[in-house]
Amino acid sequence: MNIHVENTPLPNIIKFVSDEMLTQGSYEFEDITSARDSPLSTQLLEYHFVKKIFITANFIALERIENSHWESDLIEELRGIIERYLSSGHTAILSENSKKEPVSVYIELTPNPQVIKFITNYPLVSEMLEIRNKKDSYLSPLAEELFSFSFVRQLFFMENYISVTKDKDTPWDDISLQLRDYIAKYLQQDKPVVHDLMLKARLNQKHNESRSAIEEEILSILKEYVEPMVARDGGHIQLISFDPAHKTANMLLQGACSDCPSSMVTLKDGIENLLKNMLPGKVEHVQAHNA
Repeated sequence: MNIHVENTPLPNIIKFVSDEMLTQGSYEFEDITSARDSPLSTQLLEYHFVKKIFITANFIALERIENSHWESDLIEELRGIIERYLSSGHTAILSENSKKEPVSVYIELTPNPQVIKFITNYPLVSEMLEIRNKKDSYLSPLAEELFSFSFVRQLFFMENYISVTKDKDTPWDDISLQLRDYIAKYLQQDKPVVHDLMLKARLNQKHNESRSAIEEEILSILKEYVEPMVARDGGHIQLISFDPAHKTANMLLQGACSDCPSSMVTLKDGIENLLKNMLPGKVEHVQAHNA
């Protein structure tokens, strides 16, 4: 078995990639106690700068703590440990439970004619994830595979569904069943949907961004009153920023909401009026921006 090192778009995460399959599932470890089923992870966590370990498919990703650096000699040392351990016949995970429930995927239309929801009985993501193009699909192995279809333009992941945006020329009748069967087969094989470690690191960066008091109020209203409604249609509306001078909330339309003919009606007649009524004198306008 050979292990090689790959950098990732996130500088605090590095991947050690194997030329053989390591596991059928996805595993994340933050401490020695949680890593009891992975002696290799226990060994790696003894390095003080290793914050998290993520094992899936054919690679092991390590996240370092803040204010530390990936020194080349340490990277080579870690690579050697991983390669020797796996080459000696040991497994990355001691025991794995096979999926008991068969995966089912069904199709649901959305108000946007270019977007369809593929709803599953299988948990996909813990946090919303929008992937606007193939370049950003590094966060999701499933997205990387779906972008191999020439008609796929954008993907939007929620807890139990994927909204797929297609090009304008390919009829859904020609591709919807093909995509449904492909997604079901992928999930049944227990392949990872997202690279959890990389996704969480990116989300942590976003969560650290400061928000004003009025932005926090808007976010709270969106979460309680708007998100459940638009999620049913396969979309999401996210606050980008608030312009206090013009009392304008700038919103990003995502998933099925992006470029949807009815989304502007929802935004103006629904969300704008909701914010004006619940935050009188603070919000007067809502401005839409498509993903």
